[in-house]
Amino acid sequence: MGLLETKGHSRIVRDRQWHDYATLKDYFKFNKIDEFLLDIYVTSAGGVAEIQADTTTAVEYLAAEDQVYIRSEAELEALDGDSIYIDYLDDDGVIYTVETLINIAGGAGTDTEMPLGNENLLDTVDGAPVAGAVTLTALTATENEWAGKYLVCYSGDQEGVSSIILSNTAAEGGVVVTTLKADWNANMAADLVSIQTYPCDNVFRIRSMTSETEAPTDNNLWCCDKDKSHVYGVISDANTQMAITRYFVPAATSGQKTRYYLGKVQARATIINEGDTTATGFIIGVRYTPKALNSNVPAADIYQSLEFNELLDWQPCVELEPATDVIFYAGDNGTVGEVHLSISILEVDRF
Repeated sequence: MGLLETKGHSRIVRDRQWHDYATLKDYFKFNKIDEFLLDIYVTSAGGVAEIQADTTTAVEYLAAEDQVYIRSEAELEALDGDSIYIDYLDDDGVIYTVETLINIAGGAGTDTEMPLGNENLLDTVDGAPVAGAVTLTALTATENEWAGKYLVCYSGDQEGVSSIILSNTAAEGGVVVTTLKADWNANMAADLVSIQTYPCDNVFRIRSMTSETEAPTDNNLWCCDKDKSHVYGVISDANTQMAITRYFVPAATSGQKTRYYLGKVQARATIINEGDTTATGFIIGVRYTPKALNSNVPAADIYQSLEFNELLDWQPCVELEPATDVIFYAGDNGTVGEVHLSISILEVDRF
């Protein structure tokens, strides 16, 4: 007799006081809690594939921390001056919050990629840097006005390099900015730079993405790389928020009992009746990493394939390992149709 394929995990947990998502929330009712909630409908397409938030733009995921950019799909003057607000995580699961202006100096267009954290203090480096000091071409400033901010190179030889500003001169034929970075490459001449409060060069996963105004018709708002060859986040047209379809577990906060639980995954689909020997129905896949029970056993991700025909209600209430992905997939057994998903993840004592 052949062995059946099995993919799962087992664990021994002491004093567990809940048996479903409702009792899990009730157990932590006197704690500060946040909930990550995803409600989305997707069209299954045979093979199981990761859920995407927008059918027009495939979202990819960074393999390592990097600098990212904001732009609109098409130029639209009405978006000038608008803000996009992003919560993101670095690869350790630390959360950062930043505001970015979508317009740029010089009127190049809202469809031009601008670095995350852009405050519209943009300029071009004039000549090679000397001992960590660079001269800008156009901005004006009072002495040390930008001290404590960051100089971020977003285009050119030193793209992605940033450093805190120690001092700057007053504008007299070009502002000289001195930074901690003493090894700016000599080829930096004519590179484009942004002066901003946060360098935002450590983006790994987007936690939330919200625009000041609704994204216009047929004009998505994107978080992407420099030439938009890879998109990491999208606010679909006619929306103000991005649907986050891959959850990244934040880091445990030092000194607090910060815990994260994959609470429940519910799905609904139209029932399909076929012959007795014909496999029908839908598949929801979830890849996640249960929290390591002790230091002797490393955390490892597992994949659960959940088949259903009309209704799925899975409430594992399993604690998650910090700084790991929870990925959701959808597919079917040859009965293509729309599936509505409702997902809840509980975050306890994050603040």
